[in-house]
Amino acid sequence: MFMKESHSKFEAIIISIGMVVLAGLFVNIGNVFALFWSIDNQMIINCILAFSSSVGFIAIPLLFLHLLGFKFIKPKFNIVFAIILLIVILFISIFVFKSGETIHALIIATCEEFLFRGIILSVLLSCFTKREAFILGSLVFAILLHLNGDFLLNFVVKFPASIILYILADYFGLQSSIAFHWLYNICVGVFLG
Repeated sequence: MFMKESHSKFEAIIISIGMVVLAGLFVNIGNVFALFWSIDNQMIINCILAFSSSVGFIAIPLLFLHLLGFKFIKPKFNIVFAIILLIVILFISIFVFKSGETIHALIIATCEEFLFRGIILSVLLSCFTKREAFILGSLVFAILLHLNGDFLLNFVVKFPASIILYILADYFGLQSSIAFHWLYNICVGVFLG
């Protein structure tokens, strides 16, 4: 199989956008499946969400990354720190916030972080500096991934939040950006839900 040695900046941006569109499509297929079958068991809904999100946000983008000749840059990950963060956020979510969305928020945060701070970052770093990749990835995260939300709010809140998530993943590891994203999703669900 022919592997391209270099990619243009335009290709990297278009491929990143395409991965987000595919991810959204797969998550929505899972949502439609749950609605179509009138599933109201939260455990089953979370399983469907976990499957469709894992396929759309991780498996298919990794496959395309490989097929298109991009090198996957494995993000830093500290399993011990991840377990500590998991326990702390579970405790906060269940006992402090009394959130019923704990697992749902974890699935979304994990899949989105792997896509953006892992796969899309790998694509963008093939042509851009780290700073440029963080900015471009954050624009795609804030504007395209959250297209169904208010544009100004996405730009003012989700764009800088995404920059913070890139920095956390870069300095402390992917577990830190997942934890921050997970806690953010829980807070949004509790205070705005």
